Amino acid sequence: MSEIEKLKETIEALRMELYELGEVNDFDSEKILKKSQELDKALNEYYRLVYKKDK
Repeated sequence: MSEIEKLKETIEALRMELYELGEVNDFDSEKILKKSQELDKALNEYYRLVYKKDK
């Protein structure tokens, strides 16, 4: 599995976790903030790899 495919799976999993946390917790919770930061990191890495691949 390519690095891009792994990142796609990670991104989808983080989105689902954030959705589930949002249903249970206050949207200002620390858990949601941490998962959001993880998602941002994964998205940045994904776009960096895609951009690099397209060059």
